[in-house]
Amino acid sequence: MAVWWEAKPGPDLATWDEVSLRKDWDSLLIGNGASRAVWNRFAYPSLKERATSDRTSYALAAGDLQQFQAAATDNFELVLAQLATAKIVVAALLGDLHAVSDQIAARYESIRRALVAAILLVHIRHAQLGDQRLLAIGKYLGQNRFIYSTNYDLLAYWAAMKLGSDYFYDFFSGDPLAFRTDNTKIFPSNQRTQLFYLHGAVHLYSDGGLVRKLVGGAETLLDVLAESQFAPLVVAEGTGQQKREVIASHEYLTFALGHLERNSGPMVVFGSAFGDNDGHVFEALAVRANREVAVSVHLDIPIAVTKFKARASLAMPGANLSFFDARSHPLGMSSLRVPGTDDGA
Repeated sequence: MAVWWEAKPGPDLATWDEVSLRKDWDSLLIGNGASRAVWNRFAYPSLKERATSDRTSYALAAGDLQQFQAAATDNFELVLAQLATAKIVVAALLGDLHAVSDQIAARYESIRRALVAAILLVHIRHAQLGDQRLLAIGKYLGQNRFIYSTNYDLLAYWAAMKLGSDYFYDFFSGDPLAFRTDNTKIFPSNQRTQLFYLHGAVHLYSDGGLVRKLVGGAETLLDVLAESQFAPLVVAEGTGQQKREVIASHEYLTFALGHLERNSGPMVVFGSAFGDNDGHVFEALAVRANREVAVSVHLDIPIAVTKFKARASLAMPGANLSFFDARSHPLGMSSLRVPGTDDGA
């Protein structure tokens, strides 16, 4: 089956070169399509589904799945947060050494390990990308003032690291690296591209009320994740309301989404499907009336393009929308795709 970036140019769509001349596009929102353009295994149906497959090194157990069913969600972060809260409550009522507390801790660890294994199953390795591919992505990202990512993967982070910290700032600092509100005041950094992970990312985790960043070289970061005792902060699935609940519970995620809402400049949206589960992101975009938004399209059948445009218009009422063919954009070029990628993992 052909993948979307191999098809012919979409009908009645401008090229990125044409759209890029219309405004000073200094802000970029990237969705799953941007990652799929490089590595199509990011087209996972869900992390939870991967975590139950026979391909993963550590699958969710029956008791783990019961936690998801009880919480009525597929969102790992919500389930893990509920277990962490339950452990605190049980410890307060019955003591740290109570058997129930041990059972909760064991269930938390099992689900955390399954989440990490699912991520490692689908994630591309740094060595497979190559320097030139990362440099190409990083150079384009560096042309923007603000980048907002809804993806949990490391592609944007690795590309930013390839250019270096003189070009990008993600609001994590200190030892250990962590997000603090003071970071947003000390380093306004108009010279560097500011990078926001709206739904968390593989290399971020919550610890002691702070969102921290894993430390490790780009080539070894996935290995650091595999050996870490922390659960990655990834808001990868669940309903829009469930994602809002997770975001509201973390100061960093609240800050990142709030920054998007306050940004009133022209915005490029690349790789988004405008699904209902990301409605909170586009509600933030739509706060500013008459915002100029350029949207990538990766469809070829005219009726499908028309339906996609209608869905984007409903997601951002009041915005002035332009549409362009994704394959004409620097993030959609076929040269970025890693050879041999398929839909399986």
